[in-house]
Parts: sequence; C-alpha cells; structure tokens
Amino acid sequence: ITDLRMKSDLCGIVHGTVNQVDTSEIFHQFQDWFERMKEKGNSELASWTNEQKQLFIDWFNGLKDILSQNAETNILNKIHDIEVEIGEQIQLKTIHKTSVVGAINELADDYDEFSTDYDNYGVARKAEWKRSDGTLYRKSTLSNPDIRGNYLSQQVVYYAANGTTAVKTQQWAYTYDNRDNKTSEKKISEVFH
Repeated sequence: ITDLRMKSDLCGIVHGTVNQVDTSEIFHQFQDWFERMKEKGNSELASWTNEQKQLFIDWFNGLKDILSQNAETNILNKIHDIEVEIGEQIQLKTIHKTSVVGAINELADDYDEFSTDYDNYGVARKAEWKRSDGTLYRKSTLSNPDIRGNYLSQQVVYYAANGTTAVKTQQWAYTYDNRDNKTSEKKISEVFH
C-alpha cells in the first residue's frame, strides 16, 4: 500500500495548504504580531515596575515618618514618666506625714529613748522611742547574736500617732568584721500594716 496523500496533484488538502498559502507571509505576520506583543509587554512591565517602585518608596518614607514620630512620642512618654516619678518622689509618703518635709520635721522632733534588756556587754537588746506626748513611736529588738556577742538581726516596728497601732515593721541583717566593726547593714523586709 502506498500513501498518496502527500502528492499535491492527487490530494487537494496538500495542494491547497502547500501550494496556495504563502507560509513566509504567515511567518512574517506572526513575527510582526510577536514583536508588537513583546514591546507592549515590556512597556507594561516597565510601567508596572516603576509604579511598584514608587509605591514602595512612598511606603518606606511614610514608615520612616511614622517611626520618627513614634520615637518622638516614645521620648515624650519617657519624659512624662520621669516627671511623674519625680513628682511621686516629691510627694513621698511616710508613716505619719504626707510629704518629705513633714518626715524631716518629724525626725527633728525630740523622742525620748528607753532602753531595756541589757546583755553581758552592756548592749540594750530592746529600745523604745516615745513622742513628747508619751505615745510609742518606734520599738527596736536585737536578736541572733554571734559567738562574739554581735547581734546579726534587728526588728524595728513603727507605730501610729496613737502609739499602739503598728504601721510598719522592718527586718534588718548585720555583718561584722573580726574586730567587731559593723561592715554591712541590709534591710531584709519591710511590711506596711
């Protein structure tokens, strides 16, 4: 069997496609169309790239402005916090007085000290400070002596103006060198009642 379909004198499809259609013209038309599409695509891509680049630059500059504003805001907030803290320091509350000035005046007042419970070395293990009206202001108790008689602990209780209501209790710890000199004093706790 011989396939005769490719003979143009016997088959009209081959004759019409090959002999009557100029394929170089079709190729030139395709090439023209392809070049136009390529130019259009490149132009659109360049335009889109420039637009996106500008959008990014605008976004980034806006972000820098926002961050700069936030930095300024953060600094202003920090300044405000410091001003508030300073204000709180100025209005510092003490046991009986409403300000530091009142506390200083209170310390300037005369208190009578009463010491009791002396040890073998003449150190008073208990002491009380009373206001001029006789009410108890502060009571101190030493405890936990080391082998050389140095007291390592102290409890200090402060009292309200009535002299009976405890308003604050502090626990202190002390250390000494080998010559019995106090080398450190540390507040371990402070409880407000």
